[in-house]
Amino acid sequence: MKRYLIHFAQNLSLVALAGVFAIYIARLTYPFFYCTYVGPLLDPYVCQGLSFDFGYEIMSWMMLLYCFFAPLFLVALGSSARYWWVAVSFSPILLLMVVGLINGADPTIVISAGIVAIVGLGIAWLVRKALSVLAPGLMTKIS
Repeated sequence: MKRYLIHFAQNLSLVALAGVFAIYIARLTYPFFYCTYVGPLLDPYVCQGLSFDFGYEIMSWMMLLYCFFAPLFLVALGSSARYWWVAVSFSPILLLMVVGLINGADPTIVISAGIVAIVGLGIAWLVRKALSVLAPGLMTKIS
C-alpha cells in the first residue's frame, strides 16, 4: 500500500510540475514565440489588437505547452501506470477543447494539441530510454 501511495504522489507531483512549467513558460514566451510563430497559424489577427479574445489566446498557448510537458514529465520520469496518468491529465484539456469547439473556436487548436502531445510522448520515450542506459540505478528507483 505504501508503494502505491509513493507512486501516486510522484505522478501527481509530475502533473503539477507540468502545469507550473506550462504557466511559467507561457508567460515568458507568449509575447515573442506565440505572437510570431504559433498564433498566426491559428488566427491571422492574433496579437495585433484586432483579436477580441486575449484570454483564449494565452489559454490556448498554456494548453499547448501543458500538452507537451505533461507527457514529457510523466513518461520520462513517471512511475507505474504512467500512460494512464497521461490520459487522466489530458482529460481537463480535452474538456476545455470540446467546450471551445462547441462555442465556435478554431479546430486547429485541437489538431495542434494532438501533434504537440505526440511530439512530447516521443521525446519522453527517447529520454526514458536514454536514462535507462545512462543511469539504470535511477530508473529502477523511480519505476
